[in-house]
Amino acid sequence: MASKDPDSSLVLLNFIQKNAIEEKNEKIEIKCDYLKSYNYYLKSDAQKCIDYAQKAQKNAQKYNYPDGEALALRILGAQNAKLGLLENAQENLNQALKIINTSETEESNEIRGLIYNSFLILFNENDIQKKLYFSKKAIKEFLKITNSKRKNELLSSAYTNLGYNYVSEKKFDSAGLYFNKSLSVLSPTQNYLKSAVFHDIGFSFAQQKKHDSAIFYYQKSLQLVEKYGFSEKKKEILKNLATSYQEKKDTINAEKYELTKLKFEDSLQNNNKTAINNVVKFEKKRQNHFYILKIIS
Repeated sequence: MASKDPDSSLVLLNFIQKNAIEEKNEKIEIKCDYLKSYNYYLKSDAQKCIDYAQKAQKNAQKYNYPDGEALALRILGAQNAKLGLLENAQENLNQALKIINTSETEESNEIRGLIYNSFLILFNENDIQKKLYFSKKAIKEFLKITNSKRKNELLSSAYTNLGYNYVSEKKFDSAGLYFNKSLSVLSPTQNYLKSAVFHDIGFSFAQQKKHDSAIFYYQKSLQLVEKYGFSEKKKEILKNLATSYQEKKDTINAEKYELTKLKFEDSLQNNNKTAINNVVKFEKKRQNHFYILKIIS
């Protein structure tokens, strides 16, 4: 439900978690906190995303649940990368991989694939080969999953990531192949993934200077993110819409979407500043704690 409607997902997660706590089912309790963190990641509420991820990590350590800890570190890494804290993000993701490196369960295969996907956020446009490498690693892990429904959900995201990276290499035929593969395994109700695929198809057309087609797919993506509150994706779509209208010489719409983007970014800025400050404070506190323990020992 997180990728369909984050608000509805949070309501259901609260209900599930309440029952999990009453029944002393620690794994489900931890997964609920992880999924709450993921919901807030999609909604661009950085502080709540970090809070729930740290809570999930702490409880996973307490109850000796390594897969749960790896999940928590994965979403922490993704959020830190979005905040520009790339060293923190890389440390989170490397630690997550180390925890489940030798495990070959259905769950660990899924988590490793998710971690590989999250590594993509660390690289810039000049790191295409690294992006292709991690995109293919993610697909390899997801193909091991036997649950066909879950496998297809994960493959849809991984295929569109790989397609997007091929666009960056100007290999538009390869990109189109993977966009089609993504849509072919995508459930009609997976609104976040659908918005991501539409955006990536639009980006491919934009790189080919086919601006009408690019705008058509960007608008389809924007309709979904606005309807379901996927704030993180909205910022990227507004930016690319403004660029496509500008290149099409449609200055009225270019200015309209640029202004909308700026207003939207302002609304997120304070949230992100608070989250960054809190991450820095947390890291300093953690480092001081380890330093004191080292002296004592």
